[in-house]
Amino acid sequence: MSRPAPFVALVALVALAFAAGGAACKPAAPTTIVARGDTLGEMRTIKGDVQVTQPGEEQRAPYPRERLAEGTAVSLASGALAWIRRDAGATWLVAGPAELVLRDDAVKLTSGRAFIDGEDAAPVRIDSPRGALELSDGRASVDVLADGREEVYVLRGAARVGASGERAHAGERLTLAPDGSVKRDAAIAWDDWTGGLATADPAAQPAPFGLGTVGARPPGDKGKPRFSLVIERLDVRVTVDHDFAVTEVDQTFVNPSSDTVEGIFGFRTPPGAVLHRFGVDRDGELVWGKVKESAAAKAQYESNVYQGSTEDPALLSWVAPGVYNARLYPIGAGARRRVVTRYAEWLSRQGPKADRRLYVYPMAAEGARGSLPRIEELRVSIDLEKAGATRVRAGMNGRAEGKRIVIHAFDHVPRADLAVELFDAGEKDRIVYRAAHALTADDIPMNADAKFAAKVSSEEPDYVLVPLRSAAGAPKGIDLAIVVDTSAATESGALAIARSLTSALLAHLGPDDRAALWAGDATLRPVTEGSGELALVDAGRRRAWLSGLAGIERGGATDVGALLTEAAGRLDPKRQGAVLYIGDGMPSVGELSQRSLRERLSRLPSSTRLFTAGIGSRANLALLHALSRGAPTEPVGDAYGAARAALRLLEAAQKPAWVGASVDLGGGVERILPRELPPVPADESVVVVGRVTGKGPAALELRNGELTLRSTLRVVPIDDGGDLRRRWGQARMQELLAEGAGRASLVDIGRRYGLVSPYTSLYVPTAREAASANLATREALAEARAEAMERRRLWRPWSRSWTKSEAMPVDLAESQADNKEGGTGTRAKGEEGSMGNPSSKAASSRFAARSADDAPPTEDRKKALMEASEFGMIGTLHAGGPTAWLASQCRRDAPRCRCSTSLRWR
Repeated sequence: MSRPAPFVALVALVALAFAAGGAACKPAAPTTIVARGDTLGEMRTIKGDVQVTQPGEEQRAPYPRERLAEGTAVSLASGALAWIRRDAGATWLVAGPAELVLRDDAVKLTSGRAFIDGEDAAPVRIDSPRGALELSDGRASVDVLADGREEVYVLRGAARVGASGERAHAGERLTLAPDGSVKRDAAIAWDDWTGGLATADPAAQPAPFGLGTVGARPPGDKGKPRFSLVIERLDVRVTVDHDFAVTEVDQTFVNPSSDTVEGIFGFRTPPGAVLHRFGVDRDGELVWGKVKESAAAKAQYESNVYQGSTEDPALLSWVAPGVYNARLYPIGAGARRRVVTRYAEWLSRQGPKADRRLYVYPMAAEGARGSLPRIEELRVSIDLEKAGATRVRAGMNGRAEGKRIVIHAFDHVPRADLAVELFDAGEKDRIVYRAAHALTADDIPMNADAKFAAKVSSEEPDYVLVPLRSAAGAPKGIDLAIVVDTSAATESGALAIARSLTSALLAHLGPDDRAALWAGDATLRPVTEGSGELALVDAGRRRAWLSGLAGIERGGATDVGALLTEAAGRLDPKRQGAVLYIGDGMPSVGELSQRSLRERLSRLPSSTRLFTAGIGSRANLALLHALSRGAPTEPVGDAYGAARAALRLLEAAQKPAWVGASVDLGGGVERILPRELPPVPADESVVVVGRVTGKGPAALELRNGELTLRSTLRVVPIDDGGDLRRRWGQARMQELLAEGAGRASLVDIGRRYGLVSPYTSLYVPTAREAASANLATREALAEARAEAMERRRLWRPWSRSWTKSEAMPVDLAESQADNKEGGTGTRAKGEEGSMGNPSSKAASSRFAARSADDAPPTEDRKKALMEASEFGMIGTLHAGGPTAWLASQCRRDAPRCRCSTSLRWR
């Protein structure tokens, strides 16, 4: 009896699972790291059969993000598509069949078709069979045809033929004949095979992508930033421990204007990274932001920012997954402002031996000339002491200094991401990372009591993380079921963008791919005859389908669950496919909540992949992100963005991925999150996180339906700086959100785990607010010391007649109430998290027996309070007093001690 296909995929997953972290079990790396040379660019396979041949190596399939060195040869089969970005700035979209070789100063294009965007970059040289071509500040399509001719269509800028000197400008075409002659003519019509990348619309250009940039505007102005600040210095400090990478980005900005402004600081983190810290420099000292409920943090910030204000707050807010926006004030005329961010990520292991890791610092800037930032001084230091790497390859002229990679540049305009490849002997051990946690003062959220860190540290267990990877082979073709939301609530402009995205997707489908296209509201409707069934899409069919989509009028309600379920039912289970929803994600009938939608979609076959693209200014990206299986939600704002999103979606669709697995780490680990694994793409990793309740995991069990596979684990302790804890909290927040939890519970999770989310932000208090908070903390500490001294004077445990009775202290009751996952979620207005507002009485205290401690302070008590504040305490007992001490002993020795809300010495 043959085994079902999911079992084969599961075996492939387990055979190469747990690839991260085995470096600790191998001999240490050599004292110096051997550099393999610089890399010049990056390639991503969009679809089809693509092969690379690196210098000195055999031909092979590329990594998901292949770094290209001098002399790398790339071969694309018919129907294949690849995207290449040169570090110098130019981007290439290459369609097969094609052959090319990358050089430091040129690209040798032997055959095939390429669209080159070299605008705002250095001149691009192309060595073709007919001679050299040079593009200056332009966009152009180059075809090397099988009959020996070459055609160059110029969209922007200029193209020049080296031998003849013939030049073509925007809207013109050069034809190079086999006999060496060159013809220039006006291009009346040109078939845009790029899916919309070849646009001349100056408005359709993306903003800078990865590098943190600061725009400036007058204080109190809620419009867009008026101008950009100068990046005087950018320090990037990276530490790689096993496969765990921590990046700290230290940026100094200068205000070139003569006015005091508010800075708007925007940046992104890599996919899968978790933000740890955000801080600003204040008089030479770095002040870290603290977690606070997002609306309250925004209100507190804005109350301090107005024309003429001398306060100095900062606020970091969540925009989208991995996208953050910070507001900084004030930045005076000619003044500098230093901002520090820290995030962590787990590097995926790739290749048949799991011997390659890729670290990427996202700093590529794209788009209009005026949006490109310039860094006056760039310093990058990557510490590989604990990485276990034996060879590296780095872009941007990175050099090895011992076990560090160092990059130093001046007046740098980033046109590509910084990428560093780490190589070793590969990993065979199956690793689980374990991290203990002790919260520091920087982890305490705003308005939490002084005991927050101690309480949470004592309540929470260790955390464990397991990386999983898959290595399934690429499919021959894909099926794409496209649903365009045309309900009445859809914005008219959004519908035009949806048509652009659909056009780009259909333009790139090959002879082995099939598609279906529907308009959707409460039900699916084919846009034209035949578009409701999966079919090969040739040029004629594509024109007919797009024409039918253009004629669809908006109308009807939106039933997202019904649309996705019906479209998923049209997929062929024998082929790799996906459902793509294009719309605003705003259901009006059927399942309306994220929880109910996920419950309905959970009944789909486990192999079903769902992709989503958020269109329009009101797109519900959070809901779409929760429904996606296999690719991040693509927010699309214009035609050029639609063309780029189409390439990313096709790349995800053509990658084999295993969907619907669950993990069990044994009885010693609870709450493994996510409970259902996200799709595991080929040659990439996902991580699961759990909390240790026993002696820790020794084996792993993977389940998919009735199939179960087990494997032993090796535990590796790691100092993660709180990353595992934050990842668990982030996954728990997503779980609560899917269950329909209230905002109070979500805020509570965000505060407890230090998360930047739609519900919590990081707020840097002003100097005045910080001083007030420090004073309040000192007063609270002095109060606690004075109480302890007075209780010590009254405590006589040696006397059997000592019968002082009191209720459980408020702080102990709060601690026990908060010793629950997610807290109570029932806070009153004005409270901060489940710990409660430290300045307010707990509601339960009205049932407690009143003691002398509750009485107004006497003169003796005031004197003790003053002495404790000035001189501190020496040799005093636990600050909680005798009752707290007795309660702790009862919890410790329950069989020998009787405890109740009324504690007596017996």
